Amino acid sequence: MRILLSLLCVCLVSAVSAEELNYNVVNISASAKTELANDLMEVTLSSFHQDDKSERAAGQVNRDMSWAIDLLKRSSAVKYKTTGYNTYPNYSRNNRITSWTSSQRVVIESADFDALGDVLTKLQERLKMESMRFTTKDDTRDSVQDDLTVKALSAFKHKAKLIQKAMEAKSYRIVNMSVDQQGHYNPPVSYARAEMKSMSMSDVAPVAMEAGESTISTQVRGSIQLVY
Repeated sequence: MRILLSLLCVCLVSAVSAEELNYNVVNISASAKTELANDLMEVTLSSFHQDDKSERAAGQVNRDMSWAIDLLKRSSAVKYKTTGYNTYPNYSRNNRITSWTSSQRVVIESADFDALGDVLTKLQERLKMESMRFTTKDDTRDSVQDDLTVKALSAFKHKAKLIQKAMEAKSYRIVNMSVDQQGHYNPPVSYARAEMKSMSMSDVAPVAMEAGESTISTQVRGSIQLVY
């Protein structure tokens, strides 16, 4: 019997607490943002070949990538990884294999734009540039996110006090709150795949680059209950 009474008391207290939160509740949002100069560049290049023999198509891609990796190893300012290795048949309308396609990508990133630009000029002798994007390094973002969070929370608190004063409430209490950190970065610039041909260094113009900026922001959302 005592257990039953205790459970009934708990349920009644919970119901009263839930009922109280249905009154004088106001939703608030606040944010803080800043612009950061992009300090990291990521580029994707690929080797793409077709041949009537699968081994010849794959062999040419393998040679291109081996050449590219040897070149990349000479620069300590860049990081790289290979990805997307693929060889597949191409079919005719009669469902017969007419040729084979082989491809592979290499993704390169660096904070040294000049060094990466020099490397890209050389790599484009045999590889096709697929995309380029600029962003900010993790430690660069982390250095400003704490400050943005403090500013966003201060803006939330200012709004809460403003509403409390305007509504002539004695005080307020926070019902719930969420903090969301975001970053808006420039999307990668894609380059259409074209038929590759051998080019000398003199044929390849230096890569034009403009890093630009990224928007870093912190959003605070929550609800307060006015107390009268």
